[in-house]
Amino acid sequence: MKVEDGKQKLFQVCQTEEGELERLIAVNGQPLSPQQAHAEDRLIQKLLTHPDEIRQKQRKEREDGEQARKLLQTFPQALRFQYNGTEGNLVRVKFTPNPKFHPSGHVEQVFHHMEGELVLDGQAKRLAEISGSLTSEVKFAGGLFGHLDQGGTFVVKQQEVGAHCWEVTTMHVHMSGKALFFKTISVRHDEEHTNFRQVPAGTSLQQAAELLKREAASQAGS
Repeated sequence: MKVEDGKQKLFQVCQTEEGELERLIAVNGQPLSPQQAHAEDRLIQKLLTHPDEIRQKQRKEREDGEQARKLLQTFPQALRFQYNGTEGNLVRVKFTPNPKFHPSGHVEQVFHHMEGELVLDGQAKRLAEISGSLTSEVKFAGGLFGHLDQGGTFVVKQQEVGAHCWEVTTMHVHMSGKALFFKTISVRHDEEHTNFRQVPAGTSLQQAAELLKREAASQAGS
C-alpha cells in the first residue's frame, strides 16, 4: 500500500532476479474498473518490452540501498545511544546527536538535528525499526542550498518475511522545507508491505506479469 497524490493505492508486487514488477489493484479501497485493469496490462507489457527501464530501476534501488548502508555505518560516530528497555527479543535504544561529530556531506548534517529510537532484534542481530524527528531546522550551507523544517518525522520498520530474509514493511517519512532557489519541498512517503509469499526460484519477468494478472483477477472476483 502506498499513499500517492492523496490517494491510497494498493499494489501487488513480484520480485525476481531480473527485476521487480508491480500492479495496481485498488484505489481508496475500491477495485479497479475493467478499463483501469486493461491499462495496467498495457503498462506492464510496455515494461516487458523495454527491460532497460526495469534494470535502471533495479540499479537505482541498489544505489539507494548502498547509500542507506553507508549512513548506518555512520551512526556510531554521529549519535549517542542510551538503553531504553527490552520487549522479548527486542532491545530499545534512544539516540541523540553527538556534538563532536563532523559531517562530511549535506545528508550527514541531518544527524546534528535528529533524535529518536532504534529497535534491535537481539536474536537475529538485525535492526527492526528506526524512528525519529528533527528537533531543529536543518540548514544546508547556511541556508543557501535550502533547509528542512523542524518537526519532520520518519519511521522505518523491517522484519523477517522468510528464512533469513528481511524486508522493509513500513516506511513513513514526513518532511518539509525549501530547496535550492527557494523551491518549496514536501516529502511525504507512506508505504506498508504485507502478505509476503515466496515465488519459485528462476521466475522470469514474463511469469511474474502473468502471476500478478491472475492474482488481480482472483482479487477482483472475490
